[in-house]
Amino acid sequence: MEKSIKTALAGILSSKELSTSGNLLPQDVKPLKRLVKQSHENIRLIFNELVQILRSPRKNDIIKLNALHLSNHLVTNSSEFRALLALDIFLCTDVIITKTSNRSVRKADNLIKSVIDQYLWYLVEWDLRFGDRHKQFRAMVKYLRDTKLMQLPDILASSTDPFLILPS
Repeated sequence: MEKSIKTALAGILSSKELSTSGNLLPQDVKPLKRLVKQSHENIRLIFNELVQILRSPRKNDIIKLNALHLSNHLVTNSSEFRALLALDIFLCTDVIITKTSNRSVRKADNLIKSVIDQYLWYLVEWDLRFGDRHKQFRAMVKYLRDTKLMQLPDILASSTDPFLILPS
């Protein structure tokens, strides 16, 4: 089963269109969707595989950006994936922001910045959508904004998504 998950992920993450548009096509997600519906263990395996991709210094930044887009899709559509990410949000944030920005490769600075910017955008969106139920998203946004003094995106000002609500 793990091999079919890796195959499905490889097909999605290698998409050049995904890294530029951020939109997952239904036909791209279909094999992964089938695996997610089969068992809860598959969701855990997909989560672990995506975290490994984001942690790996050998993976290129386009694949990491695609892994972020896929993670956002899964957070939005799977409560179990969302719960797994919420439990591991501090590790994921450390991996993406600290490890990605500390790399010595300077030729891909714009792509590294786009990975970090896209993660921060998703993190704020997750906080707005799910922060009431998953306090870890809200705590991470507050930590980055107040302790790390990071400039977080104002997605409410630029979004037309009716599901985004102000946190209470």
